[in-house]
Amino acid sequence: MPLFRSMSLGVDRRVPDEPGREPPPDAPPSTTVLCLSCAQWFRIPNQASILTCPRCYKRVRVESLIVDRPQMHARLETCGVITVKKRGILSADLVRAGAGIVVEPGGRVQVTRLESYRVILHDKAVWQGDCEAASLHMEPGAVVLGGRFTIRPYAGESAELIQIANDPTQDGQSGAI
Repeated sequence: MPLFRSMSLGVDRRVPDEPGREPPPDAPPSTTVLCLSCAQWFRIPNQASILTCPRCYKRVRVESLIVDRPQMHARLETCGVITVKKRGILSADLVRAGAGIVVEPGGRVQVTRLESYRVILHDKAVWQGDCEAASLHMEPGAVVLGGRFTIRPYAGESAELIQIANDPTQDGQSGAI
């Protein structure tokens, strides 16, 4: 049974699919998201786009965003994916994308600082600014105009916690499934 660790408290958290914690059969489909403010995992209905974190009571945007024209933001936060399409320009001071950011060919990102799980830069994509991500995929032809790139585990996770979370035999059990 997979195991996650709460990044803020170091407390074990079982995946909600485990026996005994399943939602009722008539419950709407749901998914688990991570609050970008307090690093708390919680379940939400699939139809939700903006809601409040049950731990820190801050607004959490869970919808994926598509940028297909020039957009300017002081601060842009979402638990979903931000996709910058051709002719789309994302200009912001701070961007936090929980599921990642994808810059398609012809897209442009100008940020002071970006925090994300993953960053994908396709060919002919333009990037300018600082980036902190767990993974970076850059295709040949992508242009980086400057900035500091830091690749490290996302949301304070250590490499040991990531290995434990991905290894089903490290869940406190004897190895039996």
